[in-house]
Amino acid sequence: MLIGEPIMPYEWKDLDFEDNKILLENRLNEGDAFDVPLVFKAKDQLEVVFNNDDYYKKVVYGFKYVKGKWRIFETDDFYLMGFCDEVAFGKLKK
Repeated sequence: MLIGEPIMPYEWKDLDFEDNKILLENRLNEGDAFDVPLVFKAKDQLEVVFNNDDYYKKVVYGFKYVKGKWRIFETDDFYLMGFCDEVAFGKLKK
């Protein structure tokens, strides 16, 4: 009887995961990173998700706004859904 299937985190398969995380952090902290003006508050969290349509290939990068800058942060979906005041979603414009 097969009850479940082990799934390894995608970042273990993506050799560029750590490098990409640093590149994204640097880009988020540039003045023109967002296409609309936004005001961030301390402890705001941001998830950047790639390949969201394929669970096995989904890549998630997490960031937290600390002292006026985005910093790499391990996200937790259950924490975001259960303990955050507001969750917003968006799509990239083509």
